[in-house]
Amino acid sequence: MSHLDDVYLLQPLSVAPAKEADVKLSEALESYLKSQNLYESYDEAVKRELVLVELNGVVKQWIQKVCISKGYFDDFLESANANIHTFGSYRLGVHGPGADMDILCVGPRYATREKDFFGPDKHTLESLLRAHPKVADLTPVPEAYVPLISLQMDGIALDILYGRLQSNYVPLDLDLSSPDVLRGCDEQTVRSLNGCRVTDTILNLVPDILVFRLALRALKLWAARRGVYSNVLGYLGGVNLAILVAKTCQWHPRASASTIVWKLFRIFAHWPWPRAVHLRHVEDYSLNLQPWNPVPGSRDASALMPVITPSYPAMNSLYNVRKSTLDVMREEMDHAMKICEKIVVEGTADWSKLFEAVDFFEAHASYIQVSISAKTPADLVPWDGWVNSRLRHLVEKIEGLVIARPLPTPQKDPNPASDGRARSNYFVGVRKKPNMPPVNLQQPIKHFVDEVLAWKTKAVGMEMRVVMLKKKELPGWLFPSGFNKFNPEAVATEKARRASEAAAVAAIERKDFENVQEKEGEGKGGGWDEGKKVDEGVEQKEIDETGGKNAVKDESGVEEKLHWVGIKKEREENEGAKEDQVMPSVKRVKKEEPLEGVKVEIKTETKEEKVHMLQGDFNGNVGVESVLPKEEVL
Repeated sequence: MSHLDDVYLLQPLSVAPAKEADVKLSEALESYLKSQNLYESYDEAVKRELVLVELNGVVKQWIQKVCISKGYFDDFLESANANIHTFGSYRLGVHGPGADMDILCVGPRYATREKDFFGPDKHTLESLLRAHPKVADLTPVPEAYVPLISLQMDGIALDILYGRLQSNYVPLDLDLSSPDVLRGCDEQTVRSLNGCRVTDTILNLVPDILVFRLALRALKLWAARRGVYSNVLGYLGGVNLAILVAKTCQWHPRASASTIVWKLFRIFAHWPWPRAVHLRHVEDYSLNLQPWNPVPGSRDASALMPVITPSYPAMNSLYNVRKSTLDVMREEMDHAMKICEKIVVEGTADWSKLFEAVDFFEAHASYIQVSISAKTPADLVPWDGWVNSRLRHLVEKIEGLVIARPLPTPQKDPNPASDGRARSNYFVGVRKKPNMPPVNLQQPIKHFVDEVLAWKTKAVGMEMRVVMLKKKELPGWLFPSGFNKFNPEAVATEKARRASEAAAVAAIERKDFENVQEKEGEGKGGGWDEGKKVDEGVEQKEIDETGGKNAVKDESGVEEKLHWVGIKKEREENEGAKEDQVMPSVKRVKKEEPLEGVKVEIKTETKEEKVHMLQGDFNGNVGVESVLPKEEVL
């Protein structure tokens, strides 16, 4: 083992083969992931292949038009070529239904990004795709860190990047793994090309592709469910998750996927960050491209959670991590490690426990709500992307004052806006730091607002509003129940609604019950004994079952009750035993999620029935009340 192998921790930690129990756990994991619809159908897989064929044809047509626009003909036109390559989750084999596809378009030197890839001219790729009958929702993003065109082709979402080589000829069998393709390229092209180069290198470095793919699928679902899946916001992304899984596979080359998942959490929950994670030695080919090198004073030296890409030039794939998001990821990995120990070691839990969604809107005292809107859904797409990319700057501005946790996924009110505008919302959970005096968040929030509104390409109608809310002030549509259980007024309204609904259901079902009994009585010739009523302490009705002779009375002391979720017959024996039986000929009403501890009294003709509903715990700690432009004090 060389000194560098020791530095980069490249040697296996264990070469023990997977045990039978581990294999069964991996099979159970795969079954769970399939039950969560993480695998695309055969038809969708075929459709993706057809879309790639169609896109490749458009790209070939595009490069011909570029040649003609520049006056290149004859042999030059005949040899003109541009290729497409896939990377990301599709190339890794871990994409799911409806997932987008990352595409790299590689073109020759004379096809520029600014005038030939983007732009309104007829020969540009943007224009050709916009005119294509199967293309919809096309959005060019030329100002992005990695410029791209986002679109839908025949229902498949595509993100197309462009890499411009410093050669006038692009071979059909271009080898992107060679560092020579980077020679003379601009930074944007290097970033674009490295998407494919990193993906292919990862696949070449893992000992077992199938184990790697299953574990990576699981980790991506876990990160999404726990609210830590967003590279832009400073959380984990697809590339760095792939590197962490690949590293764990290198350390345990013969382990099953279940073991890889457990070991990953066990190792990285307590990893000594900022020690970097490498899949292989850092290479330097002297192409004037600076690879990862954390020398004092450099940007690399300030990285909090460096996960290094394996292809030249090596880069930190988690450069957006902030202290707040690092703390969140450590906490979530530690939580996942403990669950995995119960699954893998103790056998006291199943995989569903690992993938339970985070209770974000119950975990914090207060929240910063960033509401954005635009005139149309099309305008909202770039506006949402810009605000999302700046949200980590808000976290960075306030994390020295409070404990902050941003939620990566935008939240949309299911009720359409009355003004017809397209809207979206982002939330940041905030809590006071222990032993900290009250703090004012108005200034950092104002700086964030100014930064966002200064966007050069901001269109008319793009608006943003930032407010601070107590937990009890959160809108009800954020909660699965449809109301905010931490808001006493919302709870009272919900109680009244459910009580009214319960009374209406009970009244209807009581009437249906009486009609059923009348019909059954008529069919037997005796009908109801009008002298008897269903009531507490009254014996069971006498029914003439023999054409006029009185039936034997039921002396068991049965009490019939009405329930708002359906009519049931409860038999309580003198010994205290209960037998629950649905009444015949009566349709049951689907039970609604109840509220605890609320008793609603419903009057009937014969007695007073009590309907029990459940009510949640409304004791929530809240700390921030002020709303801009007032002072935000915690």
